[in-house]
Amino acid sequence: EHAGGELRTLIVHFPTMKARVLRVWTPPGYRKPSAHEPKYPVLYLNDGQNLFEDQLCFSGVSWKAGLTAAALINSGSIPPFLIVGIDHSERNRSYDY
Repeated sequence: EHAGGELRTLIVHFPTMKARVLRVWTPPGYRKPSAHEPKYPVLYLNDGQNLFEDQLCFSGVSWKAGLTAAALINSGSIPPFLIVGIDHSERNRSYDY
């Protein structure tokens, strides 16, 4: 559990490049929609290792993406959405952009 939602870490393998880590946060109350239900919006962010957990960040302080999203969703300011963080590729980071 993270910020009332759920945080999952996935590793995606590619044939021509190094595997990448994706961090997927689902909001409080999330359930996978059926084919006839509206889908959740998705916010994609670079530097996924900095989004949620302080211990993974270079600076030691995360961006608190899940906490901020959950607060906005719970206050009714914005509708529920998913966050997908894509970890950078370390020393080749400049090529990510």
